[in-house]
Amino acid sequence: VGGLPYWPANKLWPKDKTGEPMPCIAQFNFSDSRDLVGRTPGDLLLIFLHGELGDDDPLHFEWLTIEQVPLVQPADVPKCNHWEILPCYGTIHRTVDYKVDHELLEEKYNQPWNITVIGGTKIGGIPSHIQDVSDEIGGRFLCSLGSVEPTSDKPRPFVNAEKPIDPFTRDRSKDYWMWGDAGSIFIYIDENGNVIQSAECY
Repeated sequence: VGGLPYWPANKLWPKDKTGEPMPCIAQFNFSDSRDLVGRTPGDLLLIFLHGELGDDDPLHFEWLTIEQVPLVQPADVPKCNHWEILPCYGTIHRTVDYKVDHELLEEKYNQPWNITVIGGTKIGGIPSHIQDVSDEIGGRFLCSLGSVEPTSDKPRPFVNAEKPIDPFTRDRSKDYWMWGDAGSIFIYIDENGNVIQSAECY
């Protein structure tokens, strides 16, 4: 999320309809997840923002193949007229989702659907939709991108930091990635290789 995208140095940077460069908000690497998602048009899926968060279709997707080519350096990334996202990186953690009757758990647990299906950012598995739209999307579920919302008043652990990061000492000029009200983006692919998105928030 945020950070330096995997983008060939000789490839034109995507621009929106006004001709402005689009910010790359996140990228997924599927090269270690073929058994979870099946075939994909490329190894990496990069997500660019070409509109405002409230637009109906604000995202642009680019598939790339991992190649030994010169990649863009930080100085090569064009300045975008959007907020800067504090870079956050995922790590591989394999677990399982379960389809169960939530009514069996409702008497004992609050929001039992969050117990059986992993939410947030992930590749494969069962999508943890926030809104009741799963029957309307179609296609094969690939991944979801969840908001990054650490507790505002306590240090937060990150996988690449030896000690938890104090929210008051981090780079305040950049924001954590947040979709609406702590929402998520759910990404599917249809039989023709087209990316389908469902952007949902609470």
